[in-house]
Amino acid sequence: MNNYYFREVYFMKKSLFILLCVTLLCFTVSCKEERQTLGEYGGDDSSTVSEVDVDTSVVLTAPNGELAGKVKIYRPDSDYMHLEYTELEFKGDALALVAEMVKNGGLIDGCSADEFYIDGDVLYINMNKAYEDYVRAGSTAEYFGVGSLVNTLIANYSDVGVKKVKITVEGRGLNSHGGISEGPLGMFE
Repeated sequence: MNNYYFREVYFMKKSLFILLCVTLLCFTVSCKEERQTLGEYGGDDSSTVSEVDVDTSVVLTAPNGELAGKVKIYRPDSDYMHLEYTELEFKGDALALVAEMVKNGGLIDGCSADEFYIDGDVLYINMNKAYEDYVRAGSTAEYFGVGSLVNTLIANYSDVGVKKVKITVEGRGLNSHGGISEGPLGMFE
């Protein structure tokens, strides 16, 4: 009877171990979801875009990514609670679009981009050090600086299949307030 008891305990431990392994595997697989934000923002959820509307009236006029027509420029609202957008007539590429964002309050003065390209559904853009300094200023600056840029680029390049944006700074990963950005980011909602 004593031997039977030890076999039952061994079987029970083995079963619990297998159950634990399966649970961890399921948890690990579910954690592979792509991140939509860069850092821990805390607080309430009121600092998200309440409505994402991708306009399809933008026309790409050249294979190099030049835009012509109405574009959306995302920026923080006056209370820094939500992202909002302004529509305006525009002709130029993603580099000129970043300059237009600075003019229209989407990014602070001094921010600029020097290179971009599209590969599949990802638009890669290389920003300057001033942009990185801006998004490192705190979680609010990070959210609105990154969210404005990502949403503006996706909204205006969705016609060519862009769904994500990978931001680099001077050729390396963006080192934001929340850490180094590894992967491409989707629309901030």
